[in-house]
Amino acid sequence: MKKTKRLSTLIILSVALAGGAVYASRVLSAYRTAEATPDPLALCTRLPRSTAGAIKVPTAGPIVSIDFDDGFLSAYRYGIPLFNAAGFPVTAYIITGDLQHSGNIDLTEIKALEAAGNEIGAHTITHPHLTNVSETQAIDEICGSREALLRLGILTTTFAYPDGYSDPAVESIVKDAGFIGARDTEAGLNDAAIDPYKLKSYQVTAATTLPEIEYAIAQAVQTKEWLILTFHRVDDTGNSISVPHQLIRGLIAYLKKDRIPVVTNAEGLAMKSRIAGTRDYLLSPVKATTEGTSARSRSG
Repeated sequence: MKKTKRLSTLIILSVALAGGAVYASRVLSAYRTAEATPDPLALCTRLPRSTAGAIKVPTAGPIVSIDFDDGFLSAYRYGIPLFNAAGFPVTAYIITGDLQHSGNIDLTEIKALEAAGNEIGAHTITHPHLTNVSETQAIDEICGSREALLRLGILTTTFAYPDGYSDPAVESIVKDAGFIGARDTEAGLNDAAIDPYKLKSYQVTAATTLPEIEYAIAQAVQTKEWLILTFHRVDDTGNSISVPHQLIRGLIAYLKKDRIPVVTNAEGLAMKSRIAGTRDYLLSPVKATTEGTSARSRSG
């Protein structure tokens, strides 16, 4: 395992400004402890834990969360601003190794996203399939992405598995890294009984239509459950995971018309235990006839 770069004094000071001197002192203590042990999980397991319990969210379902994976610049320019202008926060899952790469957001833009009230989540460093790498590599990718965001003063609380690849070993690392929950790519709604490290979602791609999304939302309304919609690119013509901004405008109009609460993933986890209903089933939002079946979309 390659040695993880530690926080410099200047970075500690920047974290202090973002999170307060007491918090920064705890972070510095964690790094010093991690330096003294060969345990690869030492850093992540000693970083300050974050809980979503203090976040003010609606007291019952239905709720919807809007996720944007990978940190694409097109989403930052043409998608997320539309949701924010409507008063809807999003959760942006960042591949930290791609920051400032061509076609991806940079350090200034990720800070601007957070300042606008959006949640910043971790999505590994290089976007590997975590079930196909060694345990050491998985620890590097999961803990390293959280560390990289901490360097920017962002204490990220949720994680998204690249392309949905996870298993009990990977989930254990995510828990040890201090995340309060993680999102999969398995299709379905989330109820009060959902495992917070196996959150289901609905992947929105170039082939997805607005009526299909409206159907998914209608199911969440009917069951008073939590629907997570996952996007990637916006207005990148010809890309299979890009959506037109017109679809986003239509979605916003539908959410506003029916007054559906839109929350970040961390907020959704905070209220998970208060979501009405405990039915354990998978629902494909595309067709009503697929209720009770399981589907996995590898595009997260």
